[in-house]
Amino acid sequence: MTSTTRMSQVATFVVLLALLITPVWAFAGMMDVPFHADESVYIYMARYFDLYFLKRDFSNPEWDAKVVWSVTQPPVSKYLIGLALFATGHDFSRLHHHWDWGLDEEANFERGNVPSASALFVSRSMMTSLFTLSIVLCAAIGYRLSGFVGAFVAGPVLATSGLALQYLRRATADAPLVFFGLLAVVSSMKLLNCLLTSKVKASRWTHTWAALTGLWLALAGGSKPSGAALIPMVLLAPAIAWLVGKSRGTGFVPGRRLLALYTILLLVTVAAFVIPNPMLYRNPLEGTNALIAHRQDAASIQQQEAPEQALTTVANRARAIVDWVFHPVGLVVFLVGLGLVAWQEFRHWKRGAVTGRTVVLLWVGGAFVFTALFTPMNWGRYFVPLVPCQAVILGYLVTAVVGVMRQRLGRGGHVSV
Repeated sequence: MTSTTRMSQVATFVVLLALLITPVWAFAGMMDVPFHADESVYIYMARYFDLYFLKRDFSNPEWDAKVVWSVTQPPVSKYLIGLALFATGHDFSRLHHHWDWGLDEEANFERGNVPSASALFVSRSMMTSLFTLSIVLCAAIGYRLSGFVGAFVAGPVLATSGLALQYLRRATADAPLVFFGLLAVVSSMKLLNCLLTSKVKASRWTHTWAALTGLWLALAGGSKPSGAALIPMVLLAPAIAWLVGKSRGTGFVPGRRLLALYTILLLVTVAAFVIPNPMLYRNPLEGTNALIAHRQDAASIQQQEAPEQALTTVANRARAIVDWVFHPVGLVVFLVGLGLVAWQEFRHWKRGAVTGRTVVLLWVGGAFVFTALFTPMNWGRYFVPLVPCQAVILGYLVTAVVGVMRQRLGRGGHVSV
């Protein structure tokens, strides 16, 4: 048996072991996560699954933009929780009453404005399943970017993050946002690869990956409005590939092919965002504006009620990012890793080539810029989407360091691209 075969078998064993351990790790202690009032609201809103999928009542007044539950977050997370409750035999007509924000916690518990232990367990199980898959996806992005070392850094960093363990196992919209966001990253990397390949079979998958990228983007945005942070990645990556190739004369993508790609992206994204939400059927723009306006009003109320936690400037939000996601040393390490990714990709651009690093840079940049510009409160849930970004960049940096060490030891090694 050659050393290469032996290493391949070891790597396969480690991957299988990790896939077995990941769900056990994610589900362990799931019910020990402190209950949050938002979980009461989301489980209450799971009734929309009954309206949409079971009763198919798309004209029900509950879908009106003036109904608070219709505009309190897009519907994807509500449907996922509703699916879990339906699959486990819960009766939607017997779910708890929603949380009353005008009462304190004790009064809400006394009045039964909280989900049953069974409903909470089932709903958290759905979100924890998505958290588990997110760990796998994060490792997959790390592998795609920098090989096995990157994968075995990125996955565990997300899996052991205090932010992730707390917020991605609650029955709220955070786990779907991260999960579909990571799917969009993977899909964008595959789309870019197919767009640039000269192989006929692979290039035929371009439209398929464009449709999938649009779908995951819509589902991320259909989970929470902050899914909009993915838009720069989805829109700019193909355009950059076209511009770099054209400027260097290295087999740039034909304009018609790029136009077809963007047409599919737009159509699928809009359709996948509108179809699950009957509130948007009559007037998609008006309904979307209602969602945004409600989010802005809710943020204003939150800032008024808790001014000490309000984030009103970019500087304050930047400090909050450091506090929640990094510590001083961690920030320096992240910036070094991000700079390395940018430097390596810029070198490729100069040669007329574009790689998956472009997608990662746009993803990370979009996530951090969106958080720095629009985060209203100094609450952990707003910073959770940054953790996978941190994990992937750290995996890339560690891979580079390992490669340098191997070279110093005379065994070769490099960062995978």
